[in-house]
Amino acid sequence: MISVYKIKPYKYIYNYDNNYNISKYILNIALIILCLFIIYGCKTTQTPSCLTDKQKGLIIKWGDYDNEKQEFVGYIMKANAEIFSVKGAGLTGGFDEKLIGTVTSENYCKLFHAIRKEFLTTQTLNSPGDISRIIEFNNPTIRVVLRAVWNPKFETYGSKGFRKIYDRLQDIL
Repeated sequence: MISVYKIKPYKYIYNYDNNYNISKYILNIALIILCLFIIYGCKTTQTPSCLTDKQKGLIIKWGDYDNEKQEFVGYIMKANAEIFSVKGAGLTGGFDEKLIGTVTSENYCKLFHAIRKEFLTTQTLNSPGDISRIIEFNNPTIRVVLRAVWNPKFETYGSKGFRKIYDRLQDIL
């Protein structure tokens, strides 16, 4: 039943009884669902298309390792293209991670292919110094860890390709 109340000439307030409350309830539910979709959509990042299912856990790590302090300072890029600044003891984990950004899927795939190609070209590079520069390609899904280590003080022929890739990785920051 609709009730009409006259307030001023030509202005009326309509009271739809329960229909108004139901509409308000449905609108609130719809707004909550919309907010959840927006929040979920902003938080999730998709894995780049160049990675296979076995590469979904890939971690690319680069930075400097101080042999005297046994400390690594650098960056980690995960398979969802998120980049973290990291600092910690050793090279195997336990880092303090801080999200600093993401890269586009296209840039991620270019870097992924360049790193993979360089590891296939230069299969062994281990020339540590007091401070060692490192690029690591870690795929825990298939238990593969590839690590290139070189002394940044010297520009040797063997480290040439990895130095270029290191510079490209630094440029995406």
